[in-house]
Amino acid sequence: MGRKSNNTEKQLVGPIFAHNEMNMNPDKLAGKLSRVKEYRTLFKEAYQSEKITFDKIARALAAFRKPSEASQANLISSSTEIIKP
Repeated sequence: MGRKSNNTEKQLVGPIFAHNEMNMNPDKLAGKLSRVKEYRTLFKEAYQSEKITFDKIARALAAFRKPSEASQANLISSSTEIIKP
């Protein structure tokens, strides 16, 4: 995994730990998600295993965020072209 992906994951999981946000223990979150059959099925499709770990949660969040980042970059690029004199 590249450095940018790792930083994206860190940014996305920050609110999970933050006391003023979710204030969630990573193992507890993985355990909660593991009790939901739909999540186990989705993780099995994505990671070839129903086992849900916090590392997989972080990677899934980063993968979910990437298309949004690309859209934002395209929007910024388009906006810059419009603003040019």
